[in-house]
Amino acid sequence: MPQDGREAVIAKLPGIVHGLRGQQVTLSADPAKVHLFADGQSLRGRA
Repeated sequence: MPQDGREAVIAKLPGIVHGLRGQQVTLSADPAKVHLFADGQSLRGRA
């Protein structure tokens, strides 16, 4: 984990997107379509 407390996220985009590899970008996602994992276990459906 970086010293600032943030963790890296890898995002995959369809197609070929030139010039983004290794760049910092801002992402957003529909919360209803986000699937989270912790310690290899899905957190889907847990509150």
